[in-house]
Amino acid sequence: MGYDEVRLTYSDSVLYLLNPDELKGGKKRVTDCNWSPQIYHIKESLVQKNQPVLYWLEDIDGNGPKRSFVQEELMIVRNIEYPPQRILRSSVPILFQNTIRIRSGFS
Repeated sequence: MGYDEVRLTYSDSVLYLLNPDELKGGKKRVTDCNWSPQIYHIKESLVQKNQPVLYWLEDIDGNGPKRSFVQEELMIVRNIEYPPQRILRSSVPILFQNTIRIRSGFS
């Protein structure tokens, strides 16, 4: 606890444990997610003597949950997998071109 506790770094990617009231629908079901669907980074940490280290999180847009977390509520994500760049680059222009073709065909 406190100064002796191993701390997470600012470069760590994490998911946080969801509270039951954070889920849509109110009641928690067996099939509901336990961890946040989005990946966050450590924004800030607070270390106090004889207290657990508190962490505040943010995503790539600078947004994040308003509450703080202890290390037991965070899961480190080691290997983040994103879709290949060719899919990310090509999917948006193709959808946009198809929309233009459909609209230009009607006029």
